[in-house]
Amino acid sequence: MNHAIKLATYFRNANNKFFIAKLRDQQKITYGKYYTLAVPGETRWNSYYEVCTSVLRIQQALQIFAINYKPSLNQTRRKTGETPTISREIFEIIDSTTFWTNINTIVEILYPYCKFLNILQQDKARLFQVIHSLVYLAQFWNNYEDTQLSAKILFRLEKRWNDWEQPLLLLSCLLHPEYRMRQFKDNVNINYTTFGRWLVYYYQAWSGKESTCILREFDDFRLEKYPFDNNTYKQFNGDIWRYWCYAKDSTDELGFVACRLFGICVNTASVERLWSCMGFLQSNRRNRLMSSKALNMSKLRADITWKYRVKSNSSIPTPLSIITDVKMNNDENSNENSNENSHESPNENPNENSNDLEESDNEEIDLSHLTDLEKEFGNYLQGWAEMLEEETLKFQNEEDEINEVNEITVSDVTHPAVDTNAKWDLNSLFKELELPF
Repeated sequence: MNHAIKLATYFRNANNKFFIAKLRDQQKITYGKYYTLAVPGETRWNSYYEVCTSVLRIQQALQIFAINYKPSLNQTRRKTGETPTISREIFEIIDSTTFWTNINTIVEILYPYCKFLNILQQDKARLFQVIHSLVYLAQFWNNYEDTQLSAKILFRLEKRWNDWEQPLLLLSCLLHPEYRMRQFKDNVNINYTTFGRWLVYYYQAWSGKESTCILREFDDFRLEKYPFDNNTYKQFNGDIWRYWCYAKDSTDELGFVACRLFGICVNTASVERLWSCMGFLQSNRRNRLMSSKALNMSKLRADITWKYRVKSNSSIPTPLSIITDVKMNNDENSNENSNENSHESPNENPNENSNDLEESDNEEIDLSHLTDLEKEFGNYLQGWAEMLEEETLKFQNEEDEINEVNEITVSDVTHPAVDTNAKWDLNSLFKELELPF
């Protein structure tokens, strides 16, 4: 991997522009087009995979290029007029058969990881995709040729899986119309009866109420009664959360648990987007804002942006669009004034117009509309502050009520993350899964 990074960095360095140009010429001859070598980035997903694939993509051109500019065994100073040669280290990397074999192996290993990362970092990533990815990786390493390496990786996967709250992830598969019990092996102690217990547990833990009909609704889901049939789910184009929001109205308790389950965020993409939004508010020059005030300003900005979208059915307002709107309003006002002047009688006395202008110049500017605007904006901010206080008090009261009920209803149940009866072997859970991309 280090050799691949060194190779990509060498042909991205401006000091080697002669060899970069010659490599591009060789690519044009070999492939009929140009390819750019990727370099790794610490904050970029799958960047190391992109480095390896970009190097493999131009393997033939690199090998021909290395032959044409092969360095001599004796490192001597190049004389005037001689053709430049690449460094001995770069030539040995390109000429090494072991290097290309290892790069192919790395690409083969990283490919499923990168595919899963691409889907798990999206906003709509769900828990069932997490367990699907983990099980597929376990099956991938079970079939890998290098048994010593696969044993180490499988040990780490099982260790990580054992620390998770497994009933939560398995319920996300059972409550998915495309999974249900079809993907589980027959010899595993996983069925609707076993997980009915955990379904009751999560309902009581999340709602603070005793369940009365969730098992009956769970059995309707097992029997695929409407709206739990596959035809209904297919109309939502694979959006499991929207499907359960629709089916929630047909249930009393199961829909609540399913919406809560599939609404769990499995990544930090939305939080990073909020950081970007707040970066516009709290900058290096304006760095004395309290975190609470910056958060309130961010919410206010989001609310104003949303109302602007609803009103105009357009994209996010930009300074250019705002300036354009102001100019258009000014043009409309000027056109109206010109039309009014054109409709005036030509027999009017010009002295009267001059007197009117002099009187208007002497009048004070009416600032009442500016005062009204300030009051309106102040009332808007005050309304936001009151809404935030009400929401805070409401959430605190709800949490207190739920905690009081939970102490009674779920205190005698061992938490699924530490319950030894809620642990399953990762390799023995599912049938052979396919790469879902």
